[in-house]
Amino acid sequence: MNLRPLTCREAQDLITSEIDHRLSENDCLALQLHISLCQECEKEYHTEKEVKDLLARHCKSVHIPEKLNNKISALLSDPEKMASLSADLKEASPVLLHGQFLLEKKRYLFAVILTSALLFIASVYFLVIL
Repeated sequence: MNLRPLTCREAQDLITSEIDHRLSENDCLALQLHISLCQECEKEYHTEKEVKDLLARHCKSVHIPEKLNNKISALLSDPEKMASLSADLKEASPVLLHGQFLLEKKRYLFAVILTSALLFIASVYFLVIL
């Protein structure tokens, strides 16, 4: 197996897929090699992994109504709507969405933002009811 060295840009584009266990063995090894040699990419990898782990731990108990879940799923699966939303987010928060992101990273970022908003709404809802 002959591994081609990755640039930081290529490594960063693979991080989300690696965290989600969707990389080929070759890409995974190339990314691990790059991360072991590059502190900046290693930091980004660990940051994304921590965010995903936090969301997984704290979002399991939140019940999302089926109708809302269906709307979110439809939005995430529609490339045109995602592109429009990403453009809106980029205009609203240029610091948050710096550089060129792949659609996958945009979806991941959107899911993080949406999850945070849903947790806030659920918290307010339960505070008002209780």
